[in-house]
Amino acid sequence: MSGHPGSSALAAAELGPDSTPVAIERWVTRHLADYLGRELDPGAVDRDRHARALPREVFSRCAELGLLAYLLPPPLGLGGSRRTFGLLLEQIGRVCEELELPSLLSLFADLPGALSSATPEIVERYVGGAARGEVLLAFAYTERCETYEFETRARPRGDDWVLEGHKVAQTGGALADAFVVYARDDTDRLQAFLVDRDAPGLHVEPVWSMGFRAGGMTAMTLEDVVVPASHRVIPADGLGQVQAFLNARRIFICAAWPGRMQALLDTLIEFLQGRIRQGVPLTQMQTVQSTLGRMYARTRAARAVLHDALERMASGEHRLAFDPVLSAAKYTVVDHALAFANDALHLTGWSGYTDQLPFERTLRGFMGGIAGQTTQEVLLVLLGQAAIAELEIRRSRGDER
Repeated sequence: MSGHPGSSALAAAELGPDSTPVAIERWVTRHLADYLGRELDPGAVDRDRHARALPREVFSRCAELGLLAYLLPPPLGLGGSRRTFGLLLEQIGRVCEELELPSLLSLFADLPGALSSATPEIVERYVGGAARGEVLLAFAYTERCETYEFETRARPRGDDWVLEGHKVAQTGGALADAFVVYARDDTDRLQAFLVDRDAPGLHVEPVWSMGFRAGGMTAMTLEDVVVPASHRVIPADGLGQVQAFLNARRIFICAAWPGRMQALLDTLIEFLQGRIRQGVPLTQMQTVQSTLGRMYARTRAARAVLHDALERMASGEHRLAFDPVLSAAKYTVVDHALAFANDALHLTGWSGYTDQLPFERTLRGFMGGIAGQTTQEVLLVLLGQAAIAELEIRRSRGDER
């Protein structure tokens, strides 16, 4: 296989499974911070204003560094750890103004692994291409109904399959060259198919969203889309595969957020130091200090929860289908981030409510976490059920406390 990005990607190989947060911070500062500050950040406000997706060139840069191959197993990729990759996303969040970059990076690096058991031709073209940054894959799963009621259907036609249906939200769809599309067959089993963007009958349209506008959100309609049998990439147990995939990705959706919170806290303090009231900077007022203290506490708490969840993944202790600790971590980080951004708006007034400062844009981005990767309210229900089940298990073992 020629999928491995080669010698030009040795930079990412420096990031081992036991790399410390400090070492990862230094790596991002050395390899990405200047590039993102020069090439990406200046266009952040304009992309948000006009709902333009991130430039594809930034992912070419990520591929050059080996980041798109990092999670793929050898020989296609570097076989890196999810713990290290999560910490990497946190630090990218620190140096990049747009939450969309670490989110899309995690998707484009993670999704190709779902195709690793496909035919050699698929693996070479799509998985290898993804590792090299030549192919970007998006995830077409969500519909306006529960999984067991999916309207998107797949029916066999000779040696091919025909897909019909509608998918409502594909992160990164505006940039994607192909989609992993989930559909139910005639026996109601969930199947996954690889569909090229230019497939006849596939219609992809942009989706306007409250925030996360540079994330290239799309919706798709499939009308008599013919897919070769070789593009049925997960034929055995699509439901089990997608549950494990979503569970493992849940913490990635907000992994960058503690880093972004830290950067925004620094920006906020600098802004308030330049605001004079009654002859003194606002940062010398105790009410302001109290709010900054609360924001600092939320930032540190979000970071601690993130790191704990990533360590759990590294140890192999997490459950595959639904892990309550990873899910609780996602819920907690999102909750802290939303409260953090709300405090920032209270402290900055009209300036923070406009695009003069990044706070209103970031708050809208953080709000995407309410719905993304299982909604916050659904997670609460699932976590409540997990708490009840865990008590019953302890009772059955006779170790209730």
